[in-house]
Amino acid sequence: MEILSYILIALAAIFSVVMDKTKDTIQYKTSVFYKWGWDSKFWNDEDYDKSKGYLFGKYKFNAWHISKSLMLICLLAIPFVYKPFLGKFDYLIFGTEWILVFNLFYNRILKRL
Repeated sequence: MEILSYILIALAAIFSVVMDKTKDTIQYKTSVFYKWGWDSKFWNDEDYDKSKGYLFGKYKFNAWHISKSLMLICLLAIPFVYKPFLGKFDYLIFGTEWILVFNLFYNRILKRL
């Protein structure tokens, strides 16, 4: 179960990248979501179709809000599954893992080339 904490950190970092790449038109146009021609009304938070309405009050059902929710779920789940692996060094590993995964996805995988 020690590995589950690391998987949740990686997933949270990936969801954070999706949030960054879908928040505004500038970022959306530099992402693979734009390159692949995916619907901008879902993938670009600025272009959200307000006629679709909202879910649960002011919760927009689009990529940014779904990614934010999934990132928070991953981060909030960590204390329930975390088992010390290297003691206090785990936090250093968590931070390093977040930076590496975030940069990999932000600068390589989800970036439109």
